[in-house]
Order: sequence, then structure tokens, then C-alpha cells
Amino acid sequence: MAALVGDDPAEDSGSGWKAEIRRVIRSSMRTSSIVLCLILLVALGAAAAAWSRYSKTIQKQPDEITTLDAEKRSRLLQLRAEEKFGEHDYPPLGYTGIATPEEGATARAAVNNVLDSVLSRANGPIAAREVSALIRQAMRSVNLLETEDRDRTSDYLLEIWYILGFKGATGVFAHGSAFPVPAGYGEPLPPGWKSPDEPRSIGGRKRPLWVDFRRADRSRSRRPLRVARGHSAIPLISGKSRIQYLFERLGRES
Repeated sequence: MAALVGDDPAEDSGSGWKAEIRRVIRSSMRTSSIVLCLILLVALGAAAAAWSRYSKTIQKQPDEITTLDAEKRSRLLQLRAEEKFGEHDYPPLGYTGIATPEEGATARAAVNNVLDSVLSRANGPIAAREVSALIRQAMRSVNLLETEDRDRTSDYLLEIWYILGFKGATGVFAHGSAFPVPAGYGEPLPPGWKSPDEPRSIGGRKRPLWVDFRRADRSRSRRPLRVARGHSAIPLISGKSRIQYLFERLGRES
């Protein structure tokens, strides 16, 4: 029988081959989509689990009220007048100083704004919830600073918290076992404080010439927003070695 016009066996064969290719491609795309969805679900589950673990480390803020009096105001005024974010060697981590003058201005403004807000109040009752909101706002303003400088900001803010006499947690920070909390309190002691009743001498102190290079990782677990990074006890500034740093300190202090 004569073949009909257009009934080309070769064309039919080619059409079948193309159809098979299209079928394989569609099948591969469906498989890839399923795999991608599974990966996304696993990632979302891991993120949810991590956030759940982190949120549990943030202690809930209590409904606490303390009193702003003349003695507390005097200490807050001293802290306000202090030249902040200089280097210190208070345990457990010490501090090498603010990274840049511009970041120093940002960090000091964050702390001083909280102090100014508290000092603008008349002596009398002050609620933990109000001070906690100021602390949260201050930490947001230093969100882009280096980890070490954000941590130092949180130290000053906790110092304000302790000076005011609050015992509960701020509800802002998460801290780990490296920062023990005094019995009956919700936050670790600020650097330099020996106990809740034994604050540091406001005004700072110089870093000693001889320091322990074996000091542990500078990372902090009480951190609201960023991942920790390690720091050496003495910074390698502009490529200087630690020996050069010590000789320069020795020359300045002699």
C-alpha cells in the first residue's frame, strides 16, 4: 500500500526520540524539585531547632521595680562621665579597645543614651521593663560593630542594670556557663565587679605590661545577634608582633 503524504517513517522515529527526551527532562525536573523541597524543609527544621535552643537561653524579663535614688544617680553620673571603650584586663576576657574612632562614637552614644534617659527621670520608682527596652534599643544601634565591641557595649549596659539594683534578667541577652550568674540574680556580673555589692572603681584601669597570652577564646556566649569570633589577648595592630607591642608599652610607661 502506498504511504500517505506526510507518513515519513524517519520523521515518526525522530518524533518518538524527541518525546522520550522531553519525558526524561520532565521526570528529572520533578525529581530535582522534590529534592530541593526536602533540602529546604530540613534547613527550616534545623533553623527552627537552633532558634528554639537559643531562645531558651534568654531568660524572661521579670516585672521588677526598683528605686532611683541619690546614691545610684551619683554612680550613673560617674559612669556617664567615664571615657568608655578603652582597653582593660578585667576577667574573664579583657578588652583591647574600640576598633575605630567612628565605631567608638557609635558605641559610646548607645551607652550614654541609656544613661541620659535614666538620669532624666526624677528620683523614685523605675521599672525593669522600661530599662530593658532602652537596653534593647541600644544593642540594636551597635548591631553592625565588631563582636568584641558589641560585647563591651553589653557590659556597660549590664553595669547600668546592676547599679539600678535590678536582680532579674534583662530579657535581652543570652549567656553561657563561662559567665556565672550570682545567686538570686538573672545576669552575669559586669567586668570588674566582685559581687553585686562590690562594683568596680569607675574610671577604668590600665592593662598590665605582662599579660597571659594563653588567655582563652575571647568569644562570648551572651550575644543577642551575632556569631562569636576569637580574639588574642593583645591585638596584632598594623602587623605588629606581640614583642613589638610590649616594647612600645614599656617605652610609653617608662
